[in-house]
Amino acid sequence: DNDSTEVSVSPTTLTFSSGNWSTVQWITLTGKDDNVSDDNQSTLLTLTPDSNGGDSKYDNVSLAQTLTVTTTDNDTVGLVVSKDNATVDERSGTDNFTVRLQSQPTDNVTLVLTVSDDNESSVSPSSLMFSPDNWSIAQTVVVSGVVDRFVDGSQNSTITVASDNSTSDSKYDGLSDNLTVIT
Repeated sequence: DNDSTEVSVSPTTLTFSSGNWSTVQWITLTGKDDNVSDDNQSTLLTLTPDSNGGDSKYDNVSLAQTLTVTTTDNDTVGLVVSKDNATVDERSGTDNFTVRLQSQPTDNVTLVLTVSDDNESSVSPSSLMFSPDNWSIAQTVVVSGVVDRFVDGSQNSTITVASDNSTSDSKYDGLSDNLTVIT
């Protein structure tokens, strides 16, 4: 096969003899999970006679047969955010949440965190970087309340976690999720 990262073949060799030449021999193809959102992949399998076999009539490479196998991708691009809401006190309160990618990117992905009302809350860090190696490791974001001089009761703001679109893995462009902060 020409892409062993997508499909495995078993057995890799079939032997036909004068005693079993008419008996069907089965080949099992098994898709491999790769954690990458790379769409459905086609793999070309080639069955080629072994020129070292006992019957030279079957040594002809023109007897080779090919089969195209499609492996259906089960991975999707997305963010995994640990919660939908955070609550902080504006004087000294903090809360946190984690973020990770849902599938493995083929290039680094930078996520930028912005707050819709930075007079009420802030986030740290303001960006997260995921690589093909650390994409599944959750990174922690701390949300802090911001002290203001107003008696304004509880206020809602939104934290947006979004791709900065600088990656060469274009599937991650436009990736975004929101979290509501109550201060």
